Amino acid sequence: YENQDYPFDELVDKLDLERDISRNALFDTMFDLQALDDAEPDIAGLHVEPVDLEFQISKFDLSLAAAESAGVITFHLEFCTRLFKKETAETLAQHFVNILRDISDHPQKTLNEISMLSEEQRNTVLYQFNDTRAEHPTGIFSELFEQQAEKSPNHPAAVFKDHMLTYRELNEKANQLARTLRKKGVQRESVVGIMAERSLEMVTGILAVLKAGGAYMPIDPGLPKERIQYLIMDSGADLLLTQHHLIGSISFAGEIIQIDQADA
Repeated sequence: YENQDYPFDELVDKLDLERDISRNALFDTMFDLQALDDAEPDIAGLHVEPVDLEFQISKFDLSLAAAESAGVITFHLEFCTRLFKKETAETLAQHFVNILRDISDHPQKTLNEISMLSEEQRNTVLYQFNDTRAEHPTGIFSELFEQQAEKSPNHPAAVFKDHMLTYRELNEKANQLARTLRKKGVQRESVVGIMAERSLEMVTGILAVLKAGGAYMPIDPGLPKERIQYLIMDSGADLLLTQHHLIGSISFAGEIIQIDQADA
């Protein structure tokens, strides 16, 4: 109050603030409390009454004015529509009212105990937003995939770079390879190694092994040769699915099937 007559422009200059004509130089939000009990002046010979003026432009990003009159406080919230939606401003206003109500009902509360949420909002946050239970289809993955292939055969099932397979295409390729695996003796508890770089062929190989009833063991082709040899030997795999350009990088005593060949 002692320095309220200090020139505003000089204050801004001394603070060396970046000027922007679209916003206030010092602050973006404001709270204003007014006492209006004596707002109507008593002038002899004149009748004076206040007039409410509706401004279509907000002075600040967000401003809340509280006017006290006859023991009642009326709030007026003004907001910039380029920054806030009406629903957002209404939520902010309701939160402020909730805070005031909580303070009034429980004046002994500390600041960190005050709640801005209504009981309905609290239930929404605690129970509805956190209700992560969801119904998921049950069954064998390969069967679930076939069901999806029947529902949406032409929808994309797998995409890698510029290449894409629909559900029908991926299902047919996997079925073709699964038949080959069964002829090679793959059955329940059979382990099939898959050494392939990220590709649609790798996805096809995984799905084919599952359709054949076996278990697949992924092998990163970037691993040292000794590590790859150990993984194959330790797993007891008799079959190895791989890509043509990787065949020469590994020594495998079992049978190798190339998954990047159309007639696999």
